Formats: sequence, C-alpha cells, structure tokens
Amino acid sequence: MDDIDVEVIKAVDKLYGAQGLPVRPAEICNAVCKKIGIDPYGFEPFIIEGALKEDDNYIVVPGYDGADDFFFSRRGLFNKAQFCIRPTALEIERGILIPGHRFIPFFDRDSEVRLEAGSNPVKIKKIKSQFNLSVLKIYYSLFGPRGTIELIGAENQDNLFAFMEEIKHGEDSKDADVTVSVYNFKDFYAANKIVEGDLLLLSVVDYKKKICTVERLPEERLWQSAKWDSDFAKGLRKNIEAVEQLGVMELMETFLSRAFFLAGHSLLQAPSSLAVNVLKHRNDFYLAASESGAVLIWENDREFDLIDMDDFGDEDFESDEDSMKEEDSELNQLCGIMGFSINDEELAAYMRDELFAGGDDLENVKNRCFDNRLELLFADLREDFDQEILKLWMSVKKEYNIFRDNPQGKIRRKALELFDAHTAWMRKLDARNIIPDRQLEKQMMKIMQVVGPVSGLVIFFNTERKLSQKEVHNYSDMLDMAMGTHAMLIKDINNSLGIK
Repeated sequence: MDDIDVEVIKAVDKLYGAQGLPVRPAEICNAVCKKIGIDPYGFEPFIIEGALKEDDNYIVVPGYDGADDFFFSRRGLFNKAQFCIRPTALEIERGILIPGHRFIPFFDRDSEVRLEAGSNPVKIKKIKSQFNLSVLKIYYSLFGPRGTIELIGAENQDNLFAFMEEIKHGEDSKDADVTVSVYNFKDFYAANKIVEGDLLLLSVVDYKKKICTVERLPEERLWQSAKWDSDFAKGLRKNIEAVEQLGVMELMETFLSRAFFLAGHSLLQAPSSLAVNVLKHRNDFYLAASESGAVLIWENDREFDLIDMDDFGDEDFESDEDSMKEEDSELNQLCGIMGFSINDEELAAYMRDELFAGGDDLENVKNRCFDNRLELLFADLREDFDQEILKLWMSVKKEYNIFRDNPQGKIRRKALELFDAHTAWMRKLDARNIIPDRQLEKQMMKIMQVVGPVSGLVIFFNTERKLSQKEVHNYSDMLDMAMGTHAMLIKDINNSLGIK
C-alpha cells in the first residue's frame, strides 16, 4: 500500500470509520484532503476508492443504473452490534461452545474473540477438546472445505492427517479425530438452565479488542424470528445481486457483512434469529462452492458463475516478501480473468521448485502452470501478464538460496507434483466441456479437501523453515497419503463421467 493510501485510510477512519453508513469517495474528497492537510485540487475520488479497496475494513457496494460504487466500514457496522448463537445438543452435553464460523462476519475467521458473562463480566476460558471430523465440520461449514481444513489444520499438524484419513476411509474412520480449542461453557449452561433450542445473545462491547458479552436470549424475543429471517433473506438477495455485479468470489466474512448492511441495521439490534437459518429453514438458498473450495450462500434458481480468485489462504501461509505482496492483486487479477485458479504465492512456489531443481528458465514455470489459453484467448493481456510474472520471477531469484531451501524444497516438490496431477485432470475436464452438476460439485469439494491443505503447505514453504527430521517425515507421509487419496477420488469421478 502506497504512503498516500495509508494517509487516506487513516483520514477516512477518523472521519467515517465509526459509522456504519455509506462512504462515497466523490462526496468526501474535500473532507479527506483537509484531514490529511493537502490541497484538494487534482485529488480525484478514484484515489480514495483505490485505498479503500486495499483495506479489509471497508467493503464495496456496487452502484446500480450508472451510480458510483460506495463503501461501508465493518467496524462502524458491527461495533455495539448483537447477534445470536444456538448451541447444539452436543455442546450443551459437553459444556462447550465451538467457535467455528459462529463469529463471522462480525469478526474475521481467525480472530481470538474474548467472551464474558455474568453481571460482573468474567472471561470464559478456552480448553482443548477432541472430535471426530464428521461431527465437527458442520460448525465450520460456512468456510467451505478449504477454509475448514486451514482453520482446523492450523490448530496442530496431526489434524491435517485426520482429513486425509476421513477422505480415504470414510466419515466413520476412527483415525479421523482432531483436537481444537473451544470455550468452556459448562458453568454458563448450568447457571442459565440452557437446553437444546435456546439461543445465546452476544453483544459486541469492544470491536477493536474483540470482546463480547454473552447471555441467554429472552424467550419473548423468539416470536420475532420469522420476520428477522425474512428481512435477512431480502438483504441476502440484494447482496447476491451485488456480488454478481462484482463478478468475483469473495470471503464469507465480506459476503455476509454486505448482506447485513443491505438488510438494515435493525437486524443487528435485539436480534431474534441467526444468519444460517436461511439454509436450515428455507429452500431457496444453498451453499455454492468454488473450484478453490470456498463457499457463498446463493439462490437456488440463480447461476453461480464467479471468477475464482483463489484468495483464501491463512495469514500464516502468506509470504513475508513485501515485493511479492505489492504485485499480488495485479497478477492474481490477471490469472482470474484468464480463468487460471492459481495465485502469485503458488506461482512463487513453482519458481522456487525450478531453481531447486537447478533450472533457471521462467518458460518452464509458465509451461507447467498455464495452458494455451494464454496465446489463443488472451493475447491482449499477454504483455501485462508477462511483465507481472517477470517481476515475481526476478524477486524470487534475488532472494533464493538453494542451501537454505533444503529440506523444505523436497517437500514442496512433492506437493507440487500433486498440483500438477490436479491441474492436468482439470484441463482434461475443461477440454471435454464438462459442466459440474450438484452431484459432481459434492465430489469436487471432497477433492478440494485434499488439495486445500497441500496448497497451504506449498505457500508455507515459500519462506525458510527449520524442520526436524520428524517433521520432514510427517509432511512426507501426509503428502503420500494425499496423492493416493487424490488419485482414488479422480478415478471415481472419471468412472462416473465415463472418462477413461
């Protein structure tokens, strides 16, 4: 982010960040310039628009009928907001609350939210708890297969093996157990006589510090739930139209934030239901999955056709190189427009693999990652694409050291072999013009449960890691299991499609 962008964000934050109202770049130019202390002459709205698009707190709402796009602040929308959680029978029985996707879109998926309860609020502590994956995944379903794997896998390395075991041996596999952090709600459930079907009311008391109080939702509030669900569904439909207009896949946090904004602030005060009810109690919405393994809530009768930017990695897997981050959006956008589900961090991994093998040819990387669509369909973008990928290549070469890249280079090479096999198979489907139906989408989601954690490993090893022999052995075993499972799933799909 450029210096001027940083100053613009600071100014907008101070002026409008605490409000959950529309922020229109064309209308705030003079105020922003005054706050920064610069002459507004020649300062165009697109400068503010560009800065806001780079900041996760500001979410764009596309304009209709020629109107300009505008933004809103998540902090402004959700500070002092209220939302509901319905504990399951399993959670009540075990005296716990599983975070999962419960706190989005109010907080990011990897946020450590502090919960407090009681007249003199006391922090509710976290504990470790073990589950079979088949039981746990429903609590993470709004993240999609890839997000579920990344979040549960980030808790500890053994959790990643559990995903492979489940895919290989089925959901009843005894080896598919994982350990995750949960809130200890035993005393709260007992004190408030919580039973299955009750709702918890959470109030955001400090958005920046991620603090919420929790209490039992008054029973008299429940009779309003049908209206709440109906109002949220209206906002959701408006949001789906907005996302269609934008044309790009996005994180569920962004998606649901905009849905709440379009549904109206009243749903965030004295709520009587929760967002996931549109999936449980209505038949006009479903979870639509992208090729990368992310999901959005979508209307049943509306085509799901968004550019998959493949931009859903965990922060722990992001590269530390500032030069690479500067080109991230430009190169990823070009890849997305051309229909390639690969991002610059994965491309950097392929570049390192080329160097690790003793090669020094960018064309080898291009041939490995891209097909003839570059020449046949996107000649007009080729010059820009070549410039951006060359910048990344030069950046990787400049900092690369083959001695420091061992043994992680060997693990990365193994992971990329799986990527190569998956890419070759996807191109085979494309060549046959096979359009996934709902049944095939479910099978593809299983495959993404294999490819997702491998993608995380590939990006993870873009930076130098000190690995013990045990860790090297564990990673190698996991990749062997992943490759075998991936081949098995592809074979099953090919058989169902009649592909030899």
